[in-house]
Amino acid sequence: GGTGIGCIGPTGGFAALSGLGELGRASYVIHPKYGLTNRAMWMHITNFPIVPTKPIDFGGREFCKTCKICAEACPFGAIKTGDPTWEDDTIYGNPGFLGWRCNYDLCPHCPVCQGTC
Repeated sequence: GGTGIGCIGPTGGFAALSGLGELGRASYVIHPKYGLTNRAMWMHITNFPIVPTKPIDFGGREFCKTCKICAEACPFGAIKTGDPTWEDDTIYGNPGFLGWRCNYDLCPHCPVCQGTC
């Protein structure tokens, strides 16, 4: 057995570190098979004896550099088309990594970016 605690945090970063995918342009984890459909994830801190997994590199992040289809399809302009940056000028952003950030002030969490990825 073990104890588990559900928590809130930068799920994209934790998901990428655990090997579920890579952080993409829409600020969500891109899964090699399911694309952006893993937008919302739950995190749990536990002492349960789970075998750790490692981050993966399947080329998703590199693909996002030139694709931009999610940003172009976003009806709210919440996804940027520029290069990855260390800067985070959004109110709900996740600083401290080189990547893209979704402007959550503009994003109502509609599924348009997920459907186009």
